[in-house]
Amino acid sequence: MNIIISRPFRYRLRSLIYHTPLRTLFAKLRQALRQPPAHEDSGWWDNALKSEKSSYLGEAASIGLREAIIGELLCQFQITPRAILDMGCGGGTLCRSLAQFKPETYTGVDISRYAIERNISTDANGKNGHGMAISFVESSLQTYAPPNGVVFDVIAFNEVLYYLDVHEACQQVKRYCQHLDHNGVIAVTMKDDPKSHAIFRKLTREFDWVGGTLFQECGSQPHFRIKMNEKSPAYVIGLLRPKSLLQS
Repeated sequence: MNIIISRPFRYRLRSLIYHTPLRTLFAKLRQALRQPPAHEDSGWWDNALKSEKSSYLGEAASIGLREAIIGELLCQFQITPRAILDMGCGGGTLCRSLAQFKPETYTGVDISRYAIERNISTDANGKNGHGMAISFVESSLQTYAPPNGVVFDVIAFNEVLYYLDVHEACQQVKRYCQHLDHNGVIAVTMKDDPKSHAIFRKLTREFDWVGGTLFQECGSQPHFRIKMNEKSPAYVIGLLRPKSLLQS
């Protein structure tokens, strides 16, 4: 028998899990059962990107709009990126949205080989039409390690932290900050979900919030408030810096 759970009830249930000590119990239970989530498998992502998650490759207007917002935030806070690291790059479209800054390098990392193979074309020297040196790496967020000595002005986590445990998401961001320039920023985008709320709360305990915006598409009609919508959720797009960087 299939049990239908309404979206508001499911949202409240997830809030109960991620906003209370139940989150820790839930994480320990999953670890004890040793059942890794399907999305930790590259083959799962290859199949998903060919079907229901094809929009992650940049085929949805909302993705381009969210990436454009990152560019506007960088302008607002006078950050001119020379080197960009895009974790969970999907279609690699972030480099197009940030082309206005004329960065020197863009590195896109994705767990899916299918995504990497479909990415933006470059010339024989590995550069795009704007002269940006582009490279793509097939790897998971948890295992990728930038080369020693390489630093980035922007490290983007667009809708990827959501797929990690709350504690691990924060730990991974801290790990990547070892490769962040002293004037650089972390760009994070996450959809309206109790787990995303929990991740942002944990991040803002250890990082300073530079600035951000709240965005939601108006699909069928205009509205002036955030609505619970599973197909077109609201997103927080924000910039953060390690506290030590602001204090130095």
